[in-house]
Amino acid sequence: MAYAERNPSSTFHTGDGEVLFCMGFSPQWQGLWLTWALVSCRLADSPHKREVLRAVRLYHKQMAMLLKARRFHTDVKSDFRPGHALAKLLGYRKYGELEDYGPEGETMTQYALRAKDLGL
Repeated sequence: MAYAERNPSSTFHTGDGEVLFCMGFSPQWQGLWLTWALVSCRLADSPHKREVLRAVRLYHKQMAMLLKARRFHTDVKSDFRPGHALAKLLGYRKYGELEDYGPEGETMTQYALRAKDLGL
């Protein structure tokens, strides 16, 4: 089994199959998981936006319980405003700037979401 197949992920789409949001989790160490996401540029204007974001929040909570996660974290390129807005919308809190951290030496902002922030 390939490594990627063992890590949880999910795709959120409309009834007609249009993919609006994909996300998943990769283990860092016990209790800490890296969150990744691919988001359609059409999500912002979609009539399904609230429904998708609600489902993504619920998925975080379910995965926190299933994975026994204390904390999820994600990194956003510092100058990528939509990424910052999404992290905050999902309840992630900013923890700091990471200079020379991105794949091309970019400054990234780290966000985290703790299990206790999800009410667990």
